[in-house]
Amino acid sequence: MRVSQFFAAVAVCGVSVSVAHADTAYFNLATGSLLQDWSTATLITTNDNWSGVPSITGYLGDIDSGSISDVDPRTLTTGALGVVDVIANQTTASITNGGVAEFAITNPVVALQGSGAADAPALVFYLNATNRQAVNVSFNIRDVDGTSDNAAQQVNVQYRLTPGGVFTNVTGGYFADVTTTGTATQVTPVSLTLPANANNAPQVEVRVLTTNAAGSDEWVGIDDINISSAAVIPEANTLGLLALALPVIGGVIARRRK
Repeated sequence: MRVSQFFAAVAVCGVSVSVAHADTAYFNLATGSLLQDWSTATLITTNDNWSGVPSITGYLGDIDSGSISDVDPRTLTTGALGVVDVIANQTTASITNGGVAEFAITNPVVALQGSGAADAPALVFYLNATNRQAVNVSFNIRDVDGTSDNAAQQVNVQYRLTPGGVFTNVTGGYFADVTTTGTATQVTPVSLTLPANANNAPQVEVRVLTTNAAGSDEWVGIDDINISSAAVIPEANTLGLLALALPVIGGVIARRRK
C-alpha cells in the first residue's frame, strides 16, 4: 500500500497518527547562549514532537536488536541515535517506560531512562560554533525518581562535528551513578568545555545519554542547560604588520648611516 493511501485510510477510520518531529536546526552561538530550563509548559505538548524546542531533540536510543544492559555509555560512539522520542505531559516519574519524558512536576524537567527497548536514550544539542571558541556545555543532572527503583544510572557526554558520524567522549563527562534510591534530591552539576576542534565548527552535536541499567532504571533529568562560547579572536596579520613596519625600520637604519 502506498504511504498516502495508508494515511488516508487511517484518517477515514478516525485514528490519529503521531508523527515524530525533531528540531535539528543548529543554534548560532554568535547570537548568545543556548538556554533551556523546561519552565515553559508549551514547549512539548505531543508525544515525539520536539518542534517547539529550539535546537534540542530527544532520541529513544533503540540501537541494538537485543536487550542489552549495563553497557558503559563511553563505548557507544557509533552515529546511531534511534528514533525521535519524548513522552509528553507526564506528572509523575513513577512511569516505567524507557526513553525520554517530559515531566510537568514542581520543577519541570525532561529526563532519560533506559529500558529493554531504550538501549541508550539521549538528548542532543545542535550548535553552530562558527567564529566561536571555548564552547562550554553546562547543565544539572537531576535524580527525579523517588520510587524504590535502584540502579547504577550512568550518564555520559559526547560530541561530534559531522552529522551522522561517530561521537567522541568529552573528557570529564562520564558519571558512573547519578541517582540515589528512594529519593529525588540528588543533583550532579556538569560543566565541560569542548575540545579545540569544536572551535569555529558550523555543525556541533552534543549528546547526553544514559544506558539501560542492570537493575530497575531511574529517571534522570537534564536541566538548567546553558551552552556558552567566546568570540574567536582573529590572528594578527603578521605579513601586513611587517609591511607597515619596514618603512620605519628602513628610516631608522638610514638615519644611523648618516
